[in-house]
Amino acid sequence: MGAPRRLAAGILKAAIDIAPEASREWAAAMLRELDFVEGDWAALMWALGSTTVILRHAACAWQEWLKGSTKEEVGMNNTGKKALGVGLGMLSALALVGCTFAMLRIISLVFPGLEHSPWAYWLAVMVVP
Repeated sequence: MGAPRRLAAGILKAAIDIAPEASREWAAAMLRELDFVEGDWAALMWALGSTTVILRHAACAWQEWLKGSTKEEVGMNNTGKKALGVGLGMLSALALVGCTFAMLRIISLVFPGLEHSPWAYWLAVMVVP
């Protein structure tokens, strides 16, 4: 077994760990089919394609879980979802402010004469976003 085939098997084994319960058997079948692919590089391409499909399926399952769309919740309001969105927005704004201050600090270290220049502030405000 060559290095590409070992890498392919490792990639598919990692994808099985990430896969949702409903599709783990399907992902394991893809790993077993790897034995029948001829050529090490073809096996690696098979594994990459299979992993892409598994990850897409997992992303759809995670998206459904985040939406929380079950039949019992149809009549409920979505205050929790709105609160999560506001919280993530505030966290993003704080991260943006932190990046701006970090950029100003980097400018003051790299260009010592520009630390209080209006150009430094404009540069930080325009570059970070």
